[in-house]
Amino acid sequence: SMRFPAARYEDAEAVAEQMRSMLTWLMEQPDMTSLMASGRAEQAVVKDNGEIRRMDMVCRLDTRAVVLEYKTGEPEPGHAGQLKEYLALLQAVFVKSHPPVQVEGRLVYLDLRRIVPVPLDIGPDGGSA
Repeated sequence: SMRFPAARYEDAEAVAEQMRSMLTWLMEQPDMTSLMASGRAEQAVVKDNGEIRRMDMVCRLDTRAVVLEYKTGEPEPGHAGQLKEYLALLQAVFVKSHPPVQVEGRLVYLDLRRIVPVPLDIGPDGGSA
């Protein structure tokens, strides 16, 4: 598959075509249309220490909250860790909701055409690990 962005940044038309192609692929994936329809982009959550984390997209479907994190390039170990941090922060927001909200994440590697599910880590005490 062709690397994103296209070889030269000056080649705006090629970059635009790559982006169109990636978005077309994304919208063809199972349940992505309904997720995106319920999604809010650039959602911020604040950690206990006051640091702000911005999630690319948070989608609410009934009793599910799905965090989409968009990436280009090769997968890195830190990507899942970053998303798990977001999920734990979001779980803390939803912990008292009725009915309970199930939090899950997906790493979306646009140029690789790959979606990697990332679960919320639950510790032995039922809290976030």
